[in-house]
Amino acid sequence: MNKMYPVANMMMGKWQLGRPYIINQPFTTTYPLEEALKRGTLFPDLYKPYISPEKGR
Repeated sequence: MNKMYPVANMMMGKWQLGRPYIINQPFTTTYPLEEALKRGTLFPDLYKPYISPEKGR
């Protein structure tokens, strides 16, 4: 733990502050800039479009 922020400072009463969990992602390829703007991400691995249950697309 960082000496500047000991565990005791991370506690608020009985509640502990949230901790982020970030999975390492390998850097593979990127979309061309125009395609990235259309899809909302530069990275193909992060592109997960919403598929509507009604439309089935």
